[in-house]
Amino acid sequence: MRTATTLAALAVAAVLTQGAAASFTTSITPSYRYNDSTTHHHWDVFSQEAGAPNYADIESSATGMSNPNPFLANYSEGAILTGAGNIYGFGAALSLAVHGSGDAQQVDFQFATEGTPMLNFTAALSYVTTGGVGGTLSHDYEDNYHYVPGDFGGNPGVYAHTHLGWDLSSITETVDSWTITIQAAGPHASLTAAMLDVNYAVIPGPSALAVLGLGALIGPTRRRRA
Repeated sequence: MRTATTLAALAVAAVLTQGAAASFTTSITPSYRYNDSTTHHHWDVFSQEAGAPNYADIESSATGMSNPNPFLANYSEGAILTGAGNIYGFGAALSLAVHGSGDAQQVDFQFATEGTPMLNFTAALSYVTTGGVGGTLSHDYEDNYHYVPGDFGGNPGVYAHTHLGWDLSSITETVDSWTITIQAAGPHASLTAAMLDVNYAVIPGPSALAVLGLGALIGPTRRRRA
């Protein structure tokens, strides 16, 4: 029995480690992408299989806005990098995290995987405010917009593209940092690509406040984008 299980695992590994570089066959564009105070990040090739940052291959941000440089990492042991630059959980289930900073009000995370599916119900966004208050949010939006069963060395699996979204606009304090986490259902999941969009809160500059006649009313609150 153990020999059969080992052979099956090796068959899956052979398929997932030899695959070509994969990205999204299609993806979802959040309505706010490329607006003021937004950033966009895209990973097609990963360089660190576990415990170290993977920074995006493609990034863009609104004019005049600094890039907060979010990064993605896998924290499970036994992962390897495939020849195509995918993170493959050979010895254990993938444990993915995306770390970001800044006063986010909307966060959209998309990821493409092959093999063992990810457990979307484990996805969460934890945050810490500048005042030291922390919290955890379940995702507000989920769309498995590409979910195709596949055969991986004689073992069933899926080709999946998933979109998860969080709305942080109800957090009254300024968000300082945040982390998205999600787990795979077991070994033999391969992360092939990822995408992150963030819509940040906007505080009007002095000239804008003067136009609005609110210059004398500046307080410790901030304005959330609708």
